[in-house]
Order: sequence, then structure tokens, then C-alpha cells
Amino acid sequence: MKTENDLHNRKGKLIVSRSLILESDEKLLREIFTNFFPVDADRNHQYTYWDSIMYYGVSPHFEIVESACIAPEYEIVFDTNAKGVVKFSHFNKREK
Repeated sequence: MKTENDLHNRKGKLIVSRSLILESDEKLLREIFTNFFPVDADRNHQYTYWDSIMYYGVSPHFEIVESACIAPEYEIVFDTNAKGVVKFSHFNKREK
């Protein structure tokens, strides 16, 4: 039986720049990966060689996706406080 709390029904894609992953400190990476749980990844070559990574995964912040539907793409949004500390804010669903 499906419920709204089933994490595996909250599927999505998250595109993250390669430089963000490689140059971020541990705190920022924790903000990303404690709110999004990747299960697969593809390297994208849109502009330069391996410029971004498309992660496929689940998040409690994503909308529920029926099993026969394509998972939507999301954009992660951060807030920065007065001390420069970056925190996860929310995900925006990208419209096609």
C-alpha cells in the first residue's frame, strides 16, 4: 500500500555542477546529500567535458511520482545567513 511517506515514491533528478561537488566543503555536501539520496548518476557533457552530474534519487522534499511516470528534475536552493553559513532551503521543480 502506497502512502505519502513512502520515500521510494518521491523520485527525481538533480543536476549538480562538477565544480560544486569537487570544490565544496564537507558542510555544503552534507546539506545536499542529507536532503537528497542518490541511487544512480550520469555525467553530462553539455558545455565542457564532464561539466555536471545528473543524480537520480529520492528525497522527502520531492513530489510523489507514480511508477509509470518520468521523474521530474529539481534544482536545489540554499540560504546563506549573515555569518556566511549555507543551509538547505528547498527544491524547486523545474518545468519543461
